[in-house]
Amino acid sequence: MSLLARLMKAEKDGNEEEIEAARSAWYYAEYIELHVKTLLEAGNAGEAAAAVKELAEWMGPGSSKKYRARMVDAGVIPPLVELVTTGAAGDRELVEHAVFFLMRLAEDNTTNQAAIVAAGGIEALVALARNGEGNGRLDISDHICNSTTRALEYLVSDNAATRAAIINAAAVDPLVALLTNGSTGDREQAARELANLALCKPLPDAIADAGAIPPLVALVTSGAAGEQEEAARALRYLAHNDATIPQIVAAGAVEPLLALARDAESSESLKDAAEWALENLRDGILPPQASELLWQFKSLQDENASLKRRLDRVIAAAQVSDSEEQPPQKRARG
Repeated sequence: MSLLARLMKAEKDGNEEEIEAARSAWYYAEYIELHVKTLLEAGNAGEAAAAVKELAEWMGPGSSKKYRARMVDAGVIPPLVELVTTGAAGDRELVEHAVFFLMRLAEDNTTNQAAIVAAGGIEALVALARNGEGNGRLDISDHICNSTTRALEYLVSDNAATRAAIINAAAVDPLVALLTNGSTGDREQAARELANLALCKPLPDAIADAGAIPPLVALVTSGAAGEQEEAARALRYLAHNDATIPQIVAAGAVEPLLALARDAESSESLKDAAEWALENLRDGILPPQASELLWQFKSLQDENASLKRRLDRVIAAAQVSDSEEQPPQKRARG
């Protein structure tokens, strides 16, 4: 039943409570359509920002699916994708609103997911993830990172075609080639972009399948400081995926990461990247390696007070592996 028909019926029945509810629904529908129309016809970034920010108020966890459906019917998806694609003229808050908007629309709604894909949403979201923020990094604690990665996860769902489209848009093969064949600047940039992409499903598997892990470990081992830091970030995020942890450990990542974490000449950001990578790899320390590595973790813990809290968990995991000869229990990874 349309909102108009609902209101007319309520008035005919003389149901005051239903009349008030129908009038309220009518008002909100008109309000939504007005702001979608403003977004569609926006002549500048300021008008678009005002419309998106107003509409974003309706996208919280408790928002009605009916309101979201009305926004989609009014044509809100293409301009949102356009805002993500263009970077909203440098307006970070506007991009944040637009990505959050798309993420909420994609959640548990295959019709909206298809509309986002048709509007070029995959390419826009993957490019945003790949390029990161002003420093070129996608920060795991940032709202844009959270919304972007969740939106891509919703789009993937169990859809093989969408999964393939995301992998294709990421174009990881040329980045992996640059890890070994590029200049110092190229290698660092490639590692940075792979680290960003590693946060997005289904890209960790695709990055590993493209052969990125051995050259990333090589950069951690003997690259320039910037290359080491970005490669350690990439290994950290690849280790969010259980399937890649054994590959990273087998490629010899633990020793050079330990060396970076204990090196007094390493920058704080480089040490932090190495520490987090070790933290995420702890479940990949297999029983045969546990005894050999346990003393290194303890030594590193004594040498660097800032590592004590994190390495307590690493030591405990290694001890369990050594005594029980089985991998440690799963833990949340950062």
